[in-house]
Amino acid sequence: MIVNLNLHGRLVIVLGGGNEALKRINSLLKEDCQILVISSAINNQIKMLVKNKKIEFKKQKIQNSSVLSIYKPYMIITQQMIEN
Repeated sequence: MIVNLNLHGRLVIVLGGGNEALKRINSLLKEDCQILVISSAINNQIKMLVKNKKIEFKKQKIQNSSVLSIYKPYMIITQQMIEN
């Protein structure tokens, strides 16, 4: 199935900083959107994307979803459960 989400210029938050998050980030990079990774830790490949200013990184442990509302993202991609 092919889906066009029209993410150009929009903010997408990726929760988590491991290999699964990297897969999502690599797909999102093709969409020309703003990518913000929020995680308590990130792997080396994601660190390089941050260093090269391809994505942004906020070091933070997400304990509930209310903190995400301050960013007003178009989409949130997560591999972990968030309790409200």
